[in-house]
Amino acid sequence: MPLTWHYSVCGLVIESDQPIQELRPHPPGSPDLVVRWNVDQLPASTQNWFRQWPLTGRPWLRFARTEGGYLLRFGDWADFWVSASGSLVLCRPDPATPDHTVKHMFLDQTLPLLLSRRGSAVFHASAVQTEHGAVVFSGPSGRGKSTLAGYFAGLGYPLITDDCLAVRIAGDSFTVLPAYPGVRLWQDSLQFLAPQAHDLPAVSHDKDKRRYAPEETLPFTGDPVPLRRFYFLEPAYNTELEIAPVTGAALIRAVVGSQFLLDTEDPGELESGFRIATGLARSGLCYRLAVPRDLTLLADCARRIASHAAAGLLSEERSSS
Repeated sequence: MPLTWHYSVCGLVIESDQPIQELRPHPPGSPDLVVRWNVDQLPASTQNWFRQWPLTGRPWLRFARTEGGYLLRFGDWADFWVSASGSLVLCRPDPATPDHTVKHMFLDQTLPLLLSRRGSAVFHASAVQTEHGAVVFSGPSGRGKSTLAGYFAGLGYPLITDDCLAVRIAGDSFTVLPAYPGVRLWQDSLQFLAPQAHDLPAVSHDKDKRRYAPEETLPFTGDPVPLRRFYFLEPAYNTELEIAPVTGAALIRAVVGSQFLLDTEDPGELESGFRIATGLARSGLCYRLAVPRDLTLLADCARRIASHAAAGLLSEERSSS
């Protein structure tokens, strides 16, 4: 019997035939997802690419349909095949691609798309746990969500996830599921948050981001956390932090635009995404957040965000009783 490792992430139990050091171990058992690395052959594809994610003027990730699933092609570096049910992933990397890059493509790109295929609500977002619930920061790459999450974690707020936010929805209840420890930071944020950190592992060979995950300074929670605030990050045009409600069509666009969706032409996935968006829109938990890019202002910004997340708790508890 081949050697396998078991892990827990975003509510799934994963069985892998290679170790994945970033993930939290889980007792062996019946897995939700099976991952096989370095396979010789993937299911045949028509090579009819129906979607792509660009990066610096070239395709970073392309999507094609296959018999029984989807082919995800990351440039010339690696191919991942995802079954239509989201229960199996096969990986065929180029021999020259570093192992840490392949793992990044699985953890931070393929896994979120797979979760969406399984019907989960998955967002480009980071989150930390406060005494009042989960505080979420959502936005495109470079907007500052990992920096905010890393700063809050450094203050003692346990990290829930960085950049892959899975939310369990039950009626009007929203629960954020833990991913794995650590944040991925650009050099300027890393030097500000952890100037003592050196020789940290790169996220991938072609990016300057680093994984920062010391348990002694970045606490992590392995438990689901009720959603308290969902902040959509926007550019700040001055040195003042701004928080304002976001509602209606603007909120629907923000939610849909921040979601991971594997097949954007699948009516079922699109319907699920819209249902999630309307649910969040009705929750009253969503706000737009403009944070100044000046890292020296983070302390004051964090205080104001924490205060805003706690505001109104007493009146909300009274109205729901």
